[in-house]
Amino acid sequence: MLTRCFFKRKKLISKHTHRLTIDVEEKIDRRIEKGNFFRVYPVTDSQLLVKGDTIDCFVDLDKWTCSCGKYDLLKIPCRDAIKAGFFVVPEDGWSVPQVVENSEVLPPETRRSLGRNRKRRYETVEDKIRSSQGSQGGQFRKCSRCGLGGHN
Repeated sequence: MLTRCFFKRKKLISKHTHRLTIDVEEKIDRRIEKGNFFRVYPVTDSQLLVKGDTIDCFVDLDKWTCSCGKYDLLKIPCRDAIKAGFFVVPEDGWSVPQVVENSEVLPPETRRSLGRNRKRRYETVEDKIRSSQGSQGGQFRKCSRCGLGGHN
């Protein structure tokens, strides 16, 4: 079942020709629709105040930040940042350089380490107590016959 699921996903992804994933494209489309009625007031060339829903957001296009925090957190433009971007660069004047259009984005190269993977185990409370007690001095071995230290 897993193999079939992976095969379907790979087949679906191989047909996808856009730069962004389908989910991200849908999310951006929804945000564009929601931000259509927002008003934009320029503060500087790259800093804009976007008034809309319940809060007013301050967008800095140079730093890629928005005061709502969604743009900073997800790194996907929020509706305020999208509206500010369209205000600076109108949709009609939007052009992508040919070099960027023709470039192919590949996943980063990775190398698997040799050998067997070490088991990653969470340290329990008992392990933490034992490790903290082990650093205390004063404990030494005693002889089982006479009960004195220094030999066993």
